[in-house]
Amino acid sequence: MKRTALFEEHRKLGGRLVDFGGWELPVQYTGVIDEHLACRSAAGLFDVSHMGEITAEGPGSMEFLDRIVSNDVSKIEIGMAQYSALLRPDGGIVDDLIVYRRGPEKYFVVVNASNTEKDFAWMERAYREGGSSFRLENESGKWAQIAIQGPLSEIILEPLTPARLSEVKTFLFSEREVAGVQVLRVDVRETVCGRAEVIGVVGVRSDGARHGAGQRSRRNGRSEGRESGGKRGGGDVCGFEGGEAEFVVRER
Repeated sequence: MKRTALFEEHRKLGGRLVDFGGWELPVQYTGVIDEHLACRSAAGLFDVSHMGEITAEGPGSMEFLDRIVSNDVSKIEIGMAQYSALLRPDGGIVDDLIVYRRGPEKYFVVVNASNTEKDFAWMERAYREGGSSFRLENESGKWAQIAIQGPLSEIILEPLTPARLSEVKTFLFSEREVAGVQVLRVDVRETVCGRAEVIGVVGVRSDGARHGAGQRSRRNGRSEGRESGGKRGGGDVCGFEGGEAEFVVRER
């Protein structure tokens, strides 16, 4: 099974590790009900490093993405993100995803964990058939993801970053530092629990991922820092569209 950059931390903290779609991840720590209530009343910390990350950079990257997804990529400004669907030529849906625009010709695409290889294979096929020459790369092996979600997540994370989370609007993001590590993005999403999820992509090595998660865990305290992974334990109770958020860290 695959393991995330935080695997040893999960083991040290006593997580109940299971096979989750080919990844060895914690299904729970103290118990499903306990963690569910922690996320509804305070916040939970989740390792969702099984999510996929794909980079598209260079001339033609915007046109390429605009051709293969359902939404209008040309409308994404730098510092914005857009929810969309990856499409087949007949309009059938391959997967849903989020496209982030980091620069004039610099896009970061987050795809669902179990579909990463399938999604990238389809994108590669479209890339070859279109005669593209920009950089298209599956960087999933270089990134980890951490999510913090729950009504107190913004309060917990704000002291750890210079980003003004209260001013970050839905589907906008800010490149900042969190818990001493450089962050590619910090953004906040409205959820069923309110303004509950704070998401970031951190450009550091795996030891940086462990450092960042550790800082948040220690500051969160017992009731505010339940660690779990992905759609397990309290993972679905405050999610965007009922799912989980991503706080992503560079692995290597």
